[in-house]
Amino acid sequence: MNQDQAAPAFGFEGDYNLRISRIYKFPAGLRALGTRYIEPMLVAIGPYHRHLPHLQGMEQVKRLATDHFVNQVEPTREELYAAVLHVAGTARLLYGYGIIPPAPAAAAGAAPPRAPSGDAHQQAPAQEQQQQAPPAAAQHGNNPPPPMGDVEFADMLFHDACLLLQYIRVRMLNTGPPSLAHLFYSKRSVINNDIMLLENQLPWLVLSSLINLTGHVPVTRFIVRLASVFHARRGLGVEQGFELGDYRPGHLLALLRFHMKGDMTRQVDMLVNTPNQISVSFNAIGLEEIGIKLKVSDGNMFADMRINKRSLLPGRKLVLPPMLLGNVSVTCLVNMAALEVCTGISFVDNNTVVCSYVGILAMLMHREDDVHQLRAMHLVQGELTDRETLDLFTSLGKHLPSGERYVSILESIEEYKLGNWLWIAVHRFFYLYFTKIATFFAAIGSIAGVFKAFELIVVKKHQ
Repeated sequence: MNQDQAAPAFGFEGDYNLRISRIYKFPAGLRALGTRYIEPMLVAIGPYHRHLPHLQGMEQVKRLATDHFVNQVEPTREELYAAVLHVAGTARLLYGYGIIPPAPAAAAGAAPPRAPSGDAHQQAPAQEQQQQAPPAAAQHGNNPPPPMGDVEFADMLFHDACLLLQYIRVRMLNTGPPSLAHLFYSKRSVINNDIMLLENQLPWLVLSSLINLTGHVPVTRFIVRLASVFHARRGLGVEQGFELGDYRPGHLLALLRFHMKGDMTRQVDMLVNTPNQISVSFNAIGLEEIGIKLKVSDGNMFADMRINKRSLLPGRKLVLPPMLLGNVSVTCLVNMAALEVCTGISFVDNNTVVCSYVGILAMLMHREDDVHQLRAMHLVQGELTDRETLDLFTSLGKHLPSGERYVSILESIEEYKLGNWLWIAVHRFFYLYFTKIATFFAAIGSIAGVFKAFELIVVKKHQ
């Protein structure tokens, strides 16, 4: 395929239609969060960061993993490589033709690429020559990577895809040599972090081309296990996979988001009349004050986020899924939100549910005491301190689109305030002064008890 001819055909309409499958750069508005959410720490997947010096050590591991993967499946190396080569032209477009241009030496009459040799040790020197002297500007993740020829690009896709699939097989099926299994298990947190970065993705069409040839690879089961880093309540049994139906993810990060968003057919209580003004100055204590009780959802999906009417009282329940905040889960959360910024349409609930969740939590956090209150309710848990949690959500929330579910929940709260002002006034009075009222009546009871005792003493004296 001649890349020079393919690029113009992609066009504006093609770019729009393939926006879900694109491998995006991290949004400029979120880069202030830090490079830990952008650059991989151990392994580069795809072309965006493969030139970084600290990632070169894993290139040899990729070739070893490829050898073991090829030896454990039925198709030959040539058949697997041909499947990747068949989709390599489309994959280059998914990374952005202007971002990953062909190398100048890639002429139209160049020899067709061949499957890389199975000897990983012989491949290493050639790889070192390709990686030896990247341009100075390419040493930083904010700059575009150096151009790649068709052969180099196809080799990268092949080895990265084999690494990912072999990693999943080792983690889920306990297969593979002990040395590779030890590396994967000892580095699993870092690898899980890296393969869920927005800029460190491999197009799903590349992975699926190998999965279709090799048979079952438990990708969805792996995603379920990876999603468990968000949950304090973890199951003890074997993870069950899930069906994709008609959905085709753009990459593994999109597949994780698809799983974690849950059933979006569950609706928030919608409004009859939308309020003209919406207040966003709530925190956890402020909501309790006006009769809206925070409740941890029974499920762990973003679709479990909703506001419901209470069964007996006029108040409301704001139901939120719990969040266990650790290094991997925070990285996944930030990058899923970044993916929605790149692909989502703010008025479509299904496209911005992660942004809505982050927005609601950010709305509830104004001070460290608010985070402590949410932690006491088991809404947020994990290794991050109250200050780190507050900084994360306030910084992230102000750079994300509001999201349809976020707006619907705020509108529901505002409608509740307008339609139940008398109940709210009574509830606020007792909420704020219940302790003082209880103390007052307790004091009255004590005084009454003293007078009663005095009366008994007087009566006994007169007897």
